[in-house]
Amino acid sequence: MESDVELSCHFRFLSLSESQAEQLKSVCKEVDFCRHFKTQKVTASIELSEAVIPALVEFVKLNSVRQSETDIFISVLSEYDSRIVDIPEFINKAIIALGCKLVFSFTCAV
Repeated sequence: MESDVELSCHFRFLSLSESQAEQLKSVCKEVDFCRHFKTQKVTASIELSEAVIPALVEFVKLNSVRQSETDIFISVLSEYDSRIVDIPEFINKAIIALGCKLVFSFTCAV
């Protein structure tokens, strides 16, 4: 039954300097950058897994990134309007380790 649910989990930096963005490229191989449409600040999105959490924690500490400038974005796409979805345990570990908020999106594709 889980096969009809798409789950996407990303850690997001909402406001990076140009130098922080360059440093992040060396820390995370798979990172997507763009500019926030309102603030024009550099943003970054990294697919979250247990393996990248330690590198993200280190990057946040070394660059004094404020918790308010990060989040974990979870997107769920389902063909059903009602569904129970188990969020991976590493998400809880990331929230504790990084102290960031959780943003959740649920989309029903009928």
